[in-house]
Amino acid sequence: MHEERPKVVWVGQPRSPAGVPRPDQARRAIDIEPVRAPRRLADWPRAFARISILAAGGPLPVVHLESAALAPFGRLLRARLGAPVSAAARPEDLCDGLTPGLARALDQLDEAFVFGSDSMEVVGAATRRVVVTRLPAAAHPLPRADGAAVQRVWRCLRAADPRRPVVILPWPENRVSRRRLREGMLPRLPAGVTYAIIGGPAGWPAGYRLRIAGRDVIGCVADLDPWGIAALAAAADAVVVAGELRDGPDGDAALRLSLAVSGAPVVAFAADADVLDHEQSALLAPANDARALARALASVLALPPVQQRALGSAFAAHALRAHPEAAFWEACRARFLALAGRPPVPEALRSA
Repeated sequence: MHEERPKVVWVGQPRSPAGVPRPDQARRAIDIEPVRAPRRLADWPRAFARISILAAGGPLPVVHLESAALAPFGRLLRARLGAPVSAAARPEDLCDGLTPGLARALDQLDEAFVFGSDSMEVVGAATRRVVVTRLPAAAHPLPRADGAAVQRVWRCLRAADPRRPVVILPWPENRVSRRRLREGMLPRLPAGVTYAIIGGPAGWPAGYRLRIAGRDVIGCVADLDPWGIAALAAAADAVVVAGELRDGPDGDAALRLSLAVSGAPVVAFAADADVLDHEQSALLAPANDARALARALASVLALPPVQQRALGSAFAAHALRAHPEAAFWEACRARFLALAGRPPVPEALRSA
């Protein structure tokens, strides 16, 4: 238990960098008062009234917004209540950059939390006053897969040849990356394997079967998120990451860590400022070297199933040690303590 836990009014649900709700872990470091995030402008008065009650009768707490999309609401809170306000600028918030209006609202908050160097550059270039803080990466066990996701995986894979290994193949969101995967990467990956696509193009039904470059592919077996990975990981022999997966700054880092802790050995291209360590949490091939990636995957599939699972477990254990979740929440705690120590906005300067 920490000696001092800052009081934070958390607008939204505390989430890890991967987007998984982790309220119990957050409360070990932070005294959280949860408030439902307003989804529409019509929800602002109720959320504002709730936060005003929590802020009354004592020192002003820090208000934290779980998404940068709530920055206009945070600007209102700071102007009316005088409380310090921070916001998490997640990769999905920055896919298309920051609109001028959202950038102005974010710039009037006290602090913006980002999850990688690319996000820091995007937010830093769009704002002038707000303090931009990069939080460390965090690995944690995958969430429990729900029954519907497990049944979807079973329906998709029940027609697959049981004698063939199953390899998770995350499908890139970017059109250029998809084309490179189809035309340059898949033809070089090992044959005699069922590639289970996690994610997939819009319009593909779950379990869609096809052959791409002579390889057996089953499409849209699970969603490209930690819940989808959890549903499919138990049925997979390996994971191959053949390129960038998500658009936007730092979109792959949390996803690569989620794949690393899945329990299936990960084979991937090395990335800039990679969160994975070669031969520790994944087998990394030089960027865009399809032959090296194929050799690494073939070496994993050549192992007996028991050794494959042992290798996957070792990779997961290293990822959890190298990027402990406790360090992420401790960094949040330190920043909230610093915000709580700042003088509030003077009454005369607040909005009416």
